[in-house]
Amino acid sequence: MKGRIWLNLYDDLLADTLIQGLQREGFETVRKHVDKADRKGLLAAASEGYDCVIASLEQWDRELIDAARPRLKLLIKYGTGVNNFDIPYATSCGIAIANLAGANAQAVAQIALTHILSCLRGYARACGCAREKIWSPYTGRELDGKVVGLIGFGQIAQHLARMLDGFQVRVMAYDIFKNEDALRRHPNVEFCEDMDRVLESSDIVSIHIPSTPQTENMAGEAFFSKMKDGAVFINTSRGELVDEAALLRALRSGKLSWAGLDVTRAEPFDSSNPLLTMPNVSVTPHIGAATLESEERCQRLMVEIASAFWATGGHARVINPQFAGQL
Repeated sequence: MKGRIWLNLYDDLLADTLIQGLQREGFETVRKHVDKADRKGLLAAASEGYDCVIASLEQWDRELIDAARPRLKLLIKYGTGVNNFDIPYATSCGIAIANLAGANAQAVAQIALTHILSCLRGYARACGCAREKIWSPYTGRELDGKVVGLIGFGQIAQHLARMLDGFQVRVMAYDIFKNEDALRRHPNVEFCEDMDRVLESSDIVSIHIPSTPQTENMAGEAFFSKMKDGAVFINTSRGELVDEAALLRALRSGKLSWAGLDVTRAEPFDSSNPLLTMPNVSVTPHIGAATLESEERCQRLMVEIASAFWATGGHARVINPQFAGQL
């Protein structure tokens, strides 16, 4: 047996590809979902003795890492964002951290495009009215002829730019890093080194950046004030990027016409969140990466990461390769 792996996966997630793949590679798998809010349960589970954990949204801070030591060698995030890991502490303990950046990028780009179209056409509102048997025609707007601004130009934004190439739109992008190779692959994208220029020019602004202490509440009062009157705001990245009180004010005042959100600060939803009842907000429950194709890609990749790690002590997906020097 290569190692014992705890899969902290939601109960409704189909994970046959992952479990069967790991077992074929000689790993013992324990599937048990412990909610991120169940601190006592997380500590108890972590202390059961695992060589590897496939993590969801739970916080792997010093306390939880210590509960899993000294056996834990590898943490794999089922997803991209690793803001729920104390990376410096894990590194100091000789624990590798890997993620699946890019494996679900096209699925998330599709949900961003879905929200763009839904907001422009009032699709979510129209569906709600039909469900209530209310005949309420809504005059929406077309995507053709609009300016779409992408804040962040990583793999998800690049896929979205590719999809937008099928529309008659102007695409602008801002990123702290100018990826010349990506821009050559996407000649329809106008790169800007000034984020304000993108905000001021765009009819739709879609954000695609990681959640870090530096980016928390980035989309706040000043951010929204720079956007065009009546613009549409899209967030499929992380809820922590948005000051939701400022977003509400922008929506209620008419500064923004619509917001399309696949993420919120509290997940699962806080039922008292007024965004959920706003008629000009389209909300989905963080389903951006949730496609059968994306799940297959991610699960095959996790099997590859675990197998390679046990064979060689590393993998290209490990984001803290310096962990080996801390053993």
